[in-house]
Amino acid sequence: MKIAIYGHYLNHEAKQYVKDLLMALVAKKTTIFIEENFQKLIQSSLDIESNFKTFSSYRDLDSSFDLLFTVGGDGTLLR
Repeated sequence: MKIAIYGHYLNHEAKQYVKDLLMALVAKKTTIFIEENFQKLIQSSLDIESNFKTFSSYRDLDSSFDLLFTVGGDGTLLR
């Protein structure tokens, strides 16, 4: 399975959820792509190995992706 993850910010409340999501996806041997700015937030905020693949724009997301997770509210999804 190939999954993309996007977020605009990573607040205190979301940190554990994002960590749990990533660990669950890794355990399932999922191919994970994280938007590159969100990847930087994850690296600076969470104590996990974050050698995930990245994408820089919605244009990088094609029909080969099975799922997109967004972390945030309506504004995050609209971006």
